[in-house]
Amino acid sequence: MLALVLLPLLAAPPAAPPDDARLRTLKEEIVRIADDSDGTLGASIVEVASGRSVSYQGGVRFPMASVFKLPVAVVLLKRVDAGALKLDEKLPIERGDLRPRGPVFERWKPGLSLTIGELLDDMMVASDGSAADLLVRRLGGTKAVREGLSALGLSGIDVNATELEVSLLSSGVTEIPESLRMTPEALKERVGKVPAGKRMKAERAFEKSPRNAATPEALSRLLVRLEKK
Repeated sequence: MLALVLLPLLAAPPAAPPDDARLRTLKEEIVRIADDSDGTLGASIVEVASGRSVSYQGGVRFPMASVFKLPVAVVLLKRVDAGALKLDEKLPIERGDLRPRGPVFERWKPGLSLTIGELLDDMMVASDGSAADLLVRRLGGTKAVREGLSALGLSGIDVNATELEVSLLSSGVTEIPESLRMTPEALKERVGKVPAGKRMKAERAFEKSPRNAATPEALSRLLVRLEKK
């Protein structure tokens, strides 16, 4: 099992900055927790005001899972700030845009359109996969997201798979539709054809792949920048 533990300290700093001994104690406690865990742990802890930090395997890449939606939101809002996108722009939603579960899936009906702002709320508040894929498409794909992160100087965060691609690849399905559209029913049927053993092997392989991966230190740098903005 792989786990990403990210602990940004965003509260007010203590009266006196922590000394090196306290930082060493904190690092030792993280190592103890990691040693007692069943998986692979990475942590990055930053005190925003002072910039003091402690990390454990902070430069190791871990799968972001749903955390990938945060950098997508950052790139999207940067486009909004630049005037290239508007939050009230409506996006039409086809059945093939839906990912199983989530508010967009639950309220979908033929002809449904939602604004970028509504989709952003669904993505960030409910971790909605349909909203995430729709917004990534509107941005120009995962390559555009990576280019947006690079332009912001945010290295160590790789967004290179949509929710649909993650669902397929982690289940052992390698044939990805070029349109990146697939109905929930078709997705369920396609994944269901993959033998259980192959699905399990594919899931383990995906966790070790560079797709939608980031280092704890890179994500903590992103959170610190957001807090200071």
